[in-house]
Amino acid sequence: MPERTRWRDDEPAGITPLESNAIGLRYALLRPRLPEPVPTTPAPEPPSITERTLRQGLAAAVAAQAVEDETSLRVPRGGNLAHRYNAVLKRVLGKGRATMTLPELEAALSWLERNRLADHLDCLDGDARYAWSARQRRGRWLPERAAGR
Repeated sequence: MPERTRWRDDEPAGITPLESNAIGLRYALLRPRLPEPVPTTPAPEPPSITERTLRQGLAAAVAAQAVEDETSLRVPRGGNLAHRYNAVLKRVLGKGRATMTLPELEAALSWLERNRLADHLDCLDGDARYAWSARQRRGRWLPERAAGR
């Protein structure tokens, strides 16, 4: 008759299960052996996704600087400051974000982290391309059909 063990003082004694190294050894021999997973490096992200991510990061950095400068009154209020800052970034870097390559986007983002666009607003002085697009955004220019002619 197996020996009865008490788990608690208030309970009647129970049955002690048998233990042996032979049971553990038998389990180790019979358990299924799963192949160890081979560590794989994650597939590199396609350049288009990386470029899109960097372009979005540039847009977010420009918008953040515009909001910061507008709330701290570093630049005169009025107009679309984010549009003005995007134009400054385009003039300083020499090309727009849409035409930049991956290394150029990375360089632009690092430049933007080190510099303030408000310090470079003088790039837009006398710039006919920016003046035309700013005028168009304000609604002063209307096509002939929209003016009712």
